[in-house]
Amino acid sequence: IVLPITSLLLLAACHTSPPPQIVGGPCTYDYAEISATVVAVHPDSVELTEPDEGTFFLDLEQFAALPAAGETITIGKQFITQGSCTPVMYHPY
Repeated sequence: IVLPITSLLLLAACHTSPPPQIVGGPCTYDYAEISATVVAVHPDSVELTEPDEGTFFLDLEQFAALPAAGETITIGKQFITQGSCTPVMYHPY
């Protein structure tokens, strides 16, 4: 009697449900290279400003070399054109 019950439990545990839908997807982005000025370097992030767009932060670990305050650097910017995912993403080179 133990074997049939164990078999049923294993079958129930192996039942898989379909993967959940990704919230906001699918999304489409356009890409641009922008110049951003380093406002400040914090212990774990870099604060930058984009002309006419405001301030944004990137993780310090995203940079190959530590930027300096006042330095202007080229950043990759992805901005959403379709869907409801993250509206803007920045990536240093």
